[in-house]
Amino acid sequence: MATNSALDSFFNKRKYAIVATALLLMALTATSALAVVPIARAKQTQFNGPAMSGIFSSAADFLNDPTVSGIGTITKSSCTDGSDLGGGNIRMNCDSTNLPHNELSIAVDPTNPKHIVAGSNDYELFFQGNKIVERIIAGFYTSFDGGTTWINGHVNPDGFTFSGDPAIAFDTQLGLVFYGTINSNGGQGGGFSDASILLSASSDGGQTFGHPVVVALGTANTRNSVFNDKPYITVDNSPTSPHNGRLYVTYTRFLADQFGNYLESPIYLSFSDDGGQTFSNPAAISGSNSTLCSQPFVTPRNIGICNEDQFSSPVVGADGTLYVAFENGEHAQSPSDFRNQYLVVRSTDGGVTFSSPVSAVFPIFDGINDYPINVNGRQTLTNSQFRVNSAGNLAVDPSSGPAMSSTRLYIAFSDNRNGGLTGSFSTVTTNTDVFVVASGNGGSSWGSPVQVPGGAGSLNDQFYPWAAVDNSGVLRVDFSDRSYDPANVKYGETLATSTNRGVSFTSVRVDTGLSNPNDSRWFTNGGTTNGKATFLGDYNGLAIGSDGVSHLAWTDMRVAAFSSPPPGRGHNTQDAVTASV
Repeated sequence: MATNSALDSFFNKRKYAIVATALLLMALTATSALAVVPIARAKQTQFNGPAMSGIFSSAADFLNDPTVSGIGTITKSSCTDGSDLGGGNIRMNCDSTNLPHNELSIAVDPTNPKHIVAGSNDYELFFQGNKIVERIIAGFYTSFDGGTTWINGHVNPDGFTFSGDPAIAFDTQLGLVFYGTINSNGGQGGGFSDASILLSASSDGGQTFGHPVVVALGTANTRNSVFNDKPYITVDNSPTSPHNGRLYVTYTRFLADQFGNYLESPIYLSFSDDGGQTFSNPAAISGSNSTLCSQPFVTPRNIGICNEDQFSSPVVGADGTLYVAFENGEHAQSPSDFRNQYLVVRSTDGGVTFSSPVSAVFPIFDGINDYPINVNGRQTLTNSQFRVNSAGNLAVDPSSGPAMSSTRLYIAFSDNRNGGLTGSFSTVTTNTDVFVVASGNGGSSWGSPVQVPGGAGSLNDQFYPWAAVDNSGVLRVDFSDRSYDPANVKYGETLATSTNRGVSFTSVRVDTGLSNPNDSRWFTNGGTTNGKATFLGDYNGLAIGSDGVSHLAWTDMRVAAFSSPPPGRGHNTQDAVTASV
């Protein structure tokens, strides 16, 4: 680690601070049937290391909003709707049209392209007796007509006070839909505790979900703890695979000592062969490499061990080989940079053992001084306050293979290499772009990053990419795009397409109305940002059906749901919006 005092101060006070105190309360004491007593402003505990999921800090902001009682809407647990916001941009959420929904995940049934299931973080108000309860609960959206109408519902939180960070996959062998979540407890005077990974299954196509199963149980709170974060899931649906039907769950396992100091965050995996009823013992899979992981992010004991990670992404090839990509910050570099790399590991025995990691991208220009910093000490974009990251996902070409040596893989990510890099987070400006790297040999080697053009020629910032490949080998990448706004503030949604295996792309605008994150009712740091949202979610979603239709899902902020917002807050809410292209 660098010894520069300014850098140390930045590490300790800004960049990797994580909210670790009073965030969630099952039932808030109310002075009247429609008055919520706000939780005291959460303190921040210093926690160095890779960034944790943004849902934790967004929970703090939502539950500490003293003006929430004026919303006047108690949401429904289920409904069926699909409001067209214009030009086929469909709002999936009908349980509430003024409370926020973000962090979208979406999947299409491989056997029925009209059958789609999506999920989001669903910020909710409930009656509990004569009191109002503020909660965040994993919401699902299910369509049987190709994305025109959507059934809304909530995944059972299993007694936890908080659930979210959705991950969705279909099992064609058993006819199930799986929904993975982070579940946690919390309350006034205490931080997040028991941060756990849970898996819920639906046997009716996503109309209802059964009681969840614990995949990995967290312990204690963010001090002296195991803190499980950001799951993604995939199912081996290949009929020729020796592991056909196996469900894989990957996630990040944060470990802190008794003083709350970061120790490590390796990628863990657990799998199930019985439809998510039971799981294998979780095991670390991110591996070791004395060259690629020679410079630990924070902890000297991690030298050579690739265990300072985040944002895992699993896929399965036609032959049953499991591939997992993740970001890692331990590659040798200038001590003042701390830029990430993308590493890839693979397993040929169904997730029991893994290869050593291979670096697919380095450097990713997402280091300490590569982005401005927002009011919460998190990286953001010029002119805004919402947190951003460089992560995208790993995608597999289903038309490639079947041997590992001929399996095509793609990784989408974003960074600020084309921005105004000045060597200081206080003066840097952003022109973030989306990139794709490709491998034609099952991840053994990777090509150079190819820039994906934005919808208006890659002007301004592009961020939150997600890649998918259709059955004919056509690669598509969805991302949020500020190139449609000359002021580089509002964002739309762009879909890029490559028919030549990621060599070049064409792009088309998908949204029909720009989102304004600087006029937000929600996530304004207690009203101190004057309506600039500090959180939109950390990712969006894209899935492609067997008919070749792409289904995008994103956090949309075009709807002004509040004509007279409280001081320091704006007009717009956050909706779960989709479009089919």
